[in-house]
Amino acid sequence: MLFRSFSGYKSSILAHHNYVVVVSPPTMTTAISSATRNLVAASAGGDSDSSKVTVFDMENKVIGYTGVFTVGVKEVFSEWGNIYILTNDGQVRLYILSCFSVCP
Repeated sequence: MLFRSFSGYKSSILAHHNYVVVVSPPTMTTAISSATRNLVAASAGGDSDSSKVTVFDMENKVIGYTGVFTVGVKEVFSEWGNIYILTNDGQVRLYILSCFSVCP
């Protein structure tokens, strides 16, 4: 198996068909407390709400997508066979899933 666990804080988890979507703080900030992270972000003029989204393809044992949303992620949901990400600024991002396995 390529990955066995995903350690660290998770804001949300969504299972969709053969995919698992994990929303978490960016990996560079998981080792510090949220108060420290907010203080550093505020002093640097950054946004403390940034979120990392990782899509795991459990059937093929690969990471299908990973990305950082600087405005933060409010909700992740699946509908009509796709994954949608609602960001804190009100935008909805659509991720169309492709089959990686060889089809007959």
